[in-house]
Amino acid sequence: MKNYCPNSDQGLMINPNGDISPCCLIQDIPKFNIQAEGLEKYHDSDWYKDFIKSHHNDERHPACERCWLQEDKGIKSKRQLDIGSLAKGFSYETGRGLPKKNIEMTFGNLCNLACRICFPGYSSKWASEKGKLDDEKYPVYVWHRDRALMNKIKKMAMSAERITIVGGEPFLTEIPEHEDFLNFFVDTDQARNVTLHYVTNGTTFPSESMLMLFKKFKSIEIQMSIDGTGAHFEYNRWPGKWQEVYQHIKKYQSLTEETDNVTISISHTISAFTIYYVEEFVLWCLKEKLPFPYFNQLLNSIHNRASVFGPRTKDIIRKKLLASKSKQIMNLVSWLDLSDDSEHFGKFEEQIKLYDRVRGQNFSKTFPELHKIL
Repeated sequence: MKNYCPNSDQGLMINPNGDISPCCLIQDIPKFNIQAEGLEKYHDSDWYKDFIKSHHNDERHPACERCWLQEDKGIKSKRQLDIGSLAKGFSYETGRGLPKKNIEMTFGNLCNLACRICFPGYSSKWASEKGKLDDEKYPVYVWHRDRALMNKIKKMAMSAERITIVGGEPFLTEIPEHEDFLNFFVDTDQARNVTLHYVTNGTTFPSESMLMLFKKFKSIEIQMSIDGTGAHFEYNRWPGKWQEVYQHIKKYQSLTEETDNVTISISHTISAFTIYYVEEFVLWCLKEKLPFPYFNQLLNSIHNRASVFGPRTKDIIRKKLLASKSKQIMNLVSWLDLSDDSEHFGKFEEQIKLYDRVRGQNFSKTFPELHKIL
């Protein structure tokens, strides 16, 4: 089927606030929360039944617009990437889809960074900082502390083949429920069938006890989300310190040499802050003997998207991208025009000025080449 997505019936995303959906990119759907409505009401809802039916009829469901938009622009979408996983041993089935094969989840929004492209819903650090500025209380989500709820999730995940754990920051030691979740798969002898995929900001490293648990799983994929190096990193990933992250990158590289089932990758979010410098970052990765980075499209923070610039700035960036010897970098020109978000450029500038002042940073000194063409 041309438009079928395996996540429609075999995927489950649990967001930091407990909201659930078939995947992390879906949008404009009824609200289902794992605490309020529960998994049963979600699966039995008319919306979910219609959603599955739409995919089985090979239709383009409107909730999947982000993937359709990427595919129409010639960009490989999450749907296509996940279909590609079939060749790596996935056994997706059609039907209601319980239990799930492909699970994406967070353990709340606990995070030690307040990245420029993020927001309070995914970062407790952001929630604290923005709360002080707005004189408003933004929540830190702790639904995962509900033991009865976690037991339901474990039962639902019994047949999972791939579990993606993001954040917040998943390797913070303040989340004991994380190790407890992994222990469940070890104790039930399911770990040997499960691939764990992590997305980490690189400021932390798994504890010794977690590294011991990793050995029990089929494979461990650790993806470090790195948006630039040196001063660029520290601006984008405040208040992270580049030297600490660099040391962790080297530790992760050593881990892959010492452990048979661990691989690493790099995720580089293409945003207004990074698209001009993507060639330099790729060359740095290759120099450090790291894999060619996966380019992650920024979706939520509209005023920070690469498409927020006006025509003149886009033309200059386009020429720079097309001058690359890398086809993957050249293809990023289409990301400049996925949508016209230039009406949000004023907010982009406004937020830069605000957080430069609050954090003691300086956009023009950190990104002088980009600042010059704005």
